[in-house]
Amino acid sequence: MTLVELIMGLAITTMVVGALAGFSVAVSSAWKQQETSTALQMGSSQAMARIQQIVREAKFVGYVSQGSLDPSNAPPLTASAALIFWKSDDGDGLIQLGELALLEHDSGEIKLYEAPATNVLAGAQLLLAILPIPSIDLLGINSITDLKSWAIFQDAKTIAAHVTGAEFAVAPGNASERPTFKFTLKFDRDGESTLRTATASLRSSLTAGN
Repeated sequence: MTLVELIMGLAITTMVVGALAGFSVAVSSAWKQQETSTALQMGSSQAMARIQQIVREAKFVGYVSQGSLDPSNAPPLTASAALIFWKSDDGDGLIQLGELALLEHDSGEIKLYEAPATNVLAGAQLLLAILPIPSIDLLGINSITDLKSWAIFQDAKTIAAHVTGAEFAVAPGNASERPTFKFTLKFDRDGESTLRTATASLRSSLTAGN
C-alpha cells in the first residue's frame, strides 16, 4: 500500500467515524426529546385526573380566582388561579374549618392545602379544626389568604408540577345540572409544553351564592 493510498484510507475512515458520531448524537437527541414529551403527556394526564377527583368530591364551592395561562404578561395584581371549597362533612351538616381545602397555582405547581384528619389533632389545633364556618365567609377574595393563615393549613401537597399557567372557573348548577369546575393548565418541561383542559361535575348542587 502506497503512502497516498494510506492517507486516503485514513481520510475516508475519519469521515465515516464523524458521520456515525453525528448520527449517534442526532438519535440520542431525538430519544431524549421523545422521552421528555412522553413524560410531559403522562404527567399532565395524571395531574388533570387527580384534580378532577379532588374537586368532584366537593360539597360546596366558595371563592374562585380565575388566574392566567401567562402570568408573566397578565395585568398587574392578577391573582393566581385558586379555588376554596368544602371538601367533606363529618355528618353534622356544618362547614367546619378542618373540612375546608384550597387548590392553588403557586410557584409552578398546583398545591392542595387541607387540614390533617381530626383524629391526629389535639388541643388548640383540634378546636380550630371543628370551628364552624359560615358559608358566606368562603365567598370573599380574602378567604384564600385567611385560610392559609391558620396553623392547620401551613403544609401544602403538590398535586401537579411544571405548571406555568392556570385558569379556573365554576359554572353554577341548576335544577337539572350540577355545578361544573373547568380548569386549564399549561405544562412546560425541558422546552416542551402542552395545554390541557378538563372539567369536573361536583357531587353537590351547592356553589357560591346558593
